[in-house]
Amino acid sequence: MFQKIWLNLRKWSKHTKHIKYWLVAGTFLIIMCFVDENNFFRRISNQREIQNLEDQIESYDKNINDNRMKINELQTGNANLEKFAREEHLMKRPNEDIFIIKEKD
Repeated sequence: MFQKIWLNLRKWSKHTKHIKYWLVAGTFLIIMCFVDENNFFRRISNQREIQNLEDQIESYDKNINDNRMKINELQTGNANLEKFAREEHLMKRPNEDIFIIKEKD
């Protein structure tokens, strides 16, 4: 009887020989994925936020370049300045009428 129990325990010990390592590894993975301050899900959301911010930077850079081109165009001559004033700010000369035509969407 004792010998049978001992053989069963030895078989069990072969399977559980490295269980402490598996428990430590599993605990580490659970902590890193769910509990830690920089967990897996937070890393994904931070990466998405970084991508959105980089897209915003690109759009702002494009906007800055467009505005620089407009400034250079306005500084080149009075004709461009007058065109800008009429189109953007609806300015007019004395005794002149302006008609605004809007297209329907």
